[in-house]
Amino acid sequence: MKNKKDGLIIAGLIILTLILLYAIVPAGHLFGSETDWLSQHITISDDIRQQFYQTHDLFPDYMRQIGGGQNIYFLSYYGLFRPDVLISLCLPFVAMKDIIISGMIISCLLSVGICYIWLRGHHCSRLAAASSSFLLISSGPILFHAHRQIMFVNYMPWLLLGLLAIDRIHYKNKGKQLLIICVILMILNSYFYSVSAILVLFIYDLILRFTQDQAFEWRSWLSFCLMILIGILICGILLFPTLAAMLESQRSGTYTSLLPLLIPDSTLKGLFYQAYGAGVTAAVWVMLVPGWLHSNQTMRWLSRLLTITFLFPIIPFLMNGMLYARAKILIVFLPLIVLYTALYLNSLNQRPLKLWHVPFILLPAIASLLAKEKTYYLAADMIISLLVLWMMQQSQKQQGILVINLIAAFSCIQLNHTENFVTEKKYETIYDTRKAKLIGSYLDDHSRFEDFTNSMNTSNLIQHENMLKPSSYSSLKNADYNTFFYDVLKNPISIRNRTAHVSSNNVFMQGMMGCRYVFTKKILPAGYTEIARIKAGILAENPDVMPLAYATSELMSQSQFQQIPYPMNLDTIYNQAVVPMNGIKNSYTSKIKPVEALFQLTSGKHVTITPRADGYLIDAKKDTKITVPMIPQTNQQVLFIQFDVEAVKVSPSRNISITINDIKNTLSSVKAMYPNENHTFHYTLSSSEPYHKAVIHFSKGTYRISHMQFHSMDLQAIEQRRSQVDEVKLSALEGKEVLKGDVSVSKDGYLITSLPYQKGYKILVDGKSIAPVKVNTAFVGFPIQTGDHNIVISFHAPGKTLGWAATGTGIVLWMITSYIRRKQHA
Repeated sequence: MKNKKDGLIIAGLIILTLILLYAIVPAGHLFGSETDWLSQHITISDDIRQQFYQTHDLFPDYMRQIGGGQNIYFLSYYGLFRPDVLISLCLPFVAMKDIIISGMIISCLLSVGICYIWLRGHHCSRLAAASSSFLLISSGPILFHAHRQIMFVNYMPWLLLGLLAIDRIHYKNKGKQLLIICVILMILNSYFYSVSAILVLFIYDLILRFTQDQAFEWRSWLSFCLMILIGILICGILLFPTLAAMLESQRSGTYTSLLPLLIPDSTLKGLFYQAYGAGVTAAVWVMLVPGWLHSNQTMRWLSRLLTITFLFPIIPFLMNGMLYARAKILIVFLPLIVLYTALYLNSLNQRPLKLWHVPFILLPAIASLLAKEKTYYLAADMIISLLVLWMMQQSQKQQGILVINLIAAFSCIQLNHTENFVTEKKYETIYDTRKAKLIGSYLDDHSRFEDFTNSMNTSNLIQHENMLKPSSYSSLKNADYNTFFYDVLKNPISIRNRTAHVSSNNVFMQGMMGCRYVFTKKILPAGYTEIARIKAGILAENPDVMPLAYATSELMSQSQFQQIPYPMNLDTIYNQAVVPMNGIKNSYTSKIKPVEALFQLTSGKHVTITPRADGYLIDAKKDTKITVPMIPQTNQQVLFIQFDVEAVKVSPSRNISITINDIKNTLSSVKAMYPNENHTFHYTLSSSEPYHKAVIHFSKGTYRISHMQFHSMDLQAIEQRRSQVDEVKLSALEGKEVLKGDVSVSKDGYLITSLPYQKGYKILVDGKSIAPVKVNTAFVGFPIQTGDHNIVISFHAPGKTLGWAATGTGIVLWMITSYIRRKQHA
C-alpha cells in the first residue's frame, strides 16, 4: 500500500508538471526559445548527427561545415556524445527539434519523480516530499531552461539519482555502480555544469558522513572518491579534447574586482525567482533562517551552507571558473534546497520559527527596496510565506504548504511567459525544405555558401552534405578566426557579443572564404548573378571568388600588413598573401580611396537628427528608419562607411543599433554580460545594382555618431585575383582528411588555404610532413616550391589521445572494482 500511494503521488507530480508545461507554451509555438535554442542547440546537435551520417565516425575530430572548418570539440557543449543526440543517430527520420524537446520534457518528469523518491528516503512525509519536489520543478530555471539553455538543467535527473545512490551507499552499502553511471551521464549531458554537480555530490556525502555516520571512515570516503574519479575518467574522450579546445579558444570573462565579491549580497538575487539562479520563492528563505541554529545537524549544515553560498558572490565566481560571478551556476544547489525544505516541514513539531528570526527573514526584501529595485513582489511573497509557515507551525499541519506551492507555480508561469518562444511558422521558414533542395542542387564540396536570410538563426544550419559555411555561433570560438572576422575584415557586429560569426554582405569575406554561392532576400553582393529564385529568396553565384586552397608568390610580411590602416588593408590582404616572414619587399598599393560623404542624415518620423561639428546627435523616440539619397554609384563600386558611436541617453539594458542598407551594427548595452565593445561601426556595402539611396534604421535612444568616413573601391581591384593564383584541384576526402588535392606551382611562394588556423593540423606534401604556418592572419598555409605537388591536410583533435587513455583507464578501473566487490559479496 505504501508503494502504491507513493506511485500515485509521483503520477500526480508528473501530471502537474505536464500541466505547467502546457500552461507556459503559447498556442502555435514550439517548446523552444528564440535565444540560442534555435540558433545553437537544435542546429549544432543536428550538425553533429549529419556529421556521423556522412563519415560514419562516432568519434569525429573536425567539422568542415561551419566556421570555415573547426575542431569539433569547440562544439562539444552542444551535444557531442550527449545521450539524446546519440539516440538521434538511430532516428534520421525524426527532426532534431522533436528529439530535444522530448528529451527535455522527459528530463523534467524524471527530475520530479526521482526527487520525490529521494526525499521519501529521508523519512519525510508524503506531503513534505511531494510539495518540495514541486518546488524543484516550479523553480525558475528548471522549466525555463528546458526550452532555452538546456545544458543548464539537463543533468538534473542524474544529479538527483546520484544523491539517491549516495544514500544507498551509506545506508545499504550498495549504489556505487549507480553513482558511476550518474557521474558519466551528468558529464555527457553538461560537462560545464557537471563540475559543480559533482561538487554537490561531495558536499552531500560529507554532510551524511558528519551527521549520520558514527565516525568518519577514510577508507570509505576514498572509495567514494574513486567512484567519482572512475566516472570522470570514462568521459575522458569528451573532457580532455574539450579542455584543450577551451584553452585554445582563450575565452575570457568580464573584469571583476575582488573586493565586491567578498561583500555579502543582502538582496540574495541568486536565490529568488530568476531563471539564471536558483529561482525559488521567498518561502525557502523563510525556512532557511530558522535552520541556522536548528537542533537537527543535517538541517543546520544545509541552512548555513546554502546561506553562505547565496550570500557571497565569491562562491559563484569560483564555481564559474573565475569567468564571472553569475548565479546561474548555483542551479545545481536546488536538490539541497528542496531537501532542506522537506526536512523543515517534517520538523514543524519542534517549532523552529522564532520571533527573533523575523528581522533576518525580512532583510533581503528591505535591502532590495533600499536598492530601489522593483521587488514589491518579493516583499509580499515573504510576508505571506512567513504568515503561512507560522500558522503551519502553530497548527502542526503541513497542508499550508500548498499555498506556497501555488505561489511557486504562479511565479514559474509568469517567468516562462517572458520567453520569446519560436513560432511554428518561423521554424518552418528557417527549415524550408524547398529552399534546401534548391541550394543543394547547385552546391559542391569545392566551395562555400552563405545565407543572408535569418542569418543569426542559420549560422549553424547545415541542410546538405556539400553546404560549407564560414559562419558559426557557439560559446567557444577560434580566437584567430574571430580576430580576422571582426578586427581585420571589420564584419559588422550585429548582436551584443563578438562570439557569433553571422553572415552578412561583405565581398571580401565571401571572396576570401570561397563563397561561390549566396542566398539572399533582395540585395545581391557585387559580382554575384542570380541563378535561381523562389519565394524565400534568391540564389546567386560568383565563380570568381578565391579557391579553398591555392599557391601564390605575391607575399607580404605580417609586420608590413599590420601597418596598413582600415579599409586599405582589405584589398591588400585579398591580393597579397600575408605570411610570417621578414625581409619581404612588397610595393602593393591599395585601390581603396577616400571619397566625399555619400549621404547626409536628416530628421524623420520619430527621430530627430541634429548636425554637430564632428557628426550627428541622434534622438530616436522609438525604433525607426529614414531614407536619404546617396551620391549615385555604379554596381562595380564597393563602399566603406565607418563612424564612432557614443551613448548619450539610452536605457542601460538597451543596445544601440544602426542598420544601413541591410547591414546592421550593434553596440551592446552597459548591462551586457559579454559586451561587444563595438564603439566604431563599419559597413562594407556592395550591390549588383547601383545604389541611389540609403535606408537607415535607428534603434530607440539618444546617442552621438562622429568621425564619419567614406571610402570607395572599384570591384575590378579584386575580381581578377583568382586568375592570378595556382589553384589546388581538390579531390575526395578520406578518414581524418580535411583538404586534399594537386597543384602545379608556377613560382616559389606559399600555399594558402581558407581553413582557420588551429592546433591539430597535419600536412603532407608529396608524402612528406611539413609544419603548418599561420597565413592571412588566421589561416593554414605553408611554404611551397615550384613544381607539381600532392597536398593532404588532415586534422587530429588535440587532447584526444590523452582522452582515449583516460577513458580506457576508467573502464579498466571500473571492471577491477566491480570484480572486487562481487568477490567480496560472494
